[in-house]
Amino acid sequence: MEQTIGLNAAQMDFLQLLAHIKTTEELEELSQVVSDYYARKAEEGMNHLWETGQWSKEKDEEVMKTHLRHHARTVNKAAAKEEVPDIVLSLLGAGTHVADDDLNARKAYNEYLEEKYK
Repeated sequence: MEQTIGLNAAQMDFLQLLAHIKTTEELEELSQVVSDYYARKAEEGMNHLWETGQWSKEKDEEVMKTHLRHHARTVNKAAAKEEVPDIVLSLLGAGTHVADDDLNARKAYNEYLEEKYK
């Protein structure tokens, strides 16, 4: 039985990159690169909101007073219900075994995408 989740092709490609990580140092370096990327995107987004007048000091204060834990729990519960596709589990070493000659499960992944987007 194949499990499915709402991952797009870009997310699946990123998961395939993880197959190339061999050491903890490489994983930490990639994590830092991804963190830096999203920090930069968040800063650019906030700068845009300030420049266009969509954000203000008053809005900052309002957000600081808002209790956000309830919203985070709701989002986490929804994410926990989503299932991971078997091909993703295979790439992580937990799913159905793919052919030994299928480097990084590319053939299996392409078959998965073809089936998904018929």
